[in-house]
Amino acid sequence: MMLAGAKTPTEYAIEEIDPYMLRELIQAIYVEAPDKSSGKRRQNIHIKYDGIGFIPLEELMKHE
Repeated sequence: MMLAGAKTPTEYAIEEIDPYMLRELIQAIYVEAPDKSSGKRRQNIHIKYDGIGFIPLEELMKHE
C-alpha cells in the first residue's frame, strides 16, 4: 500500500504520531539532573530512538 505523496512503496507520509507509534519508535528517554549554575534552571533530555540511536536536538529543529 502506498500513501499519497510517498516516494517508494515502503515510505509513508506520517502527519501525526499517536501514543502507540511513539512507544514503538522510542527505546529510552534519559533525563539529566537540573543545572542551576547560570541562575536559570536547565535540564537536558536525551531520547534514544529504536534502530536509529540518538538524534541531536539541533538536527531535529533544522527541519521545522
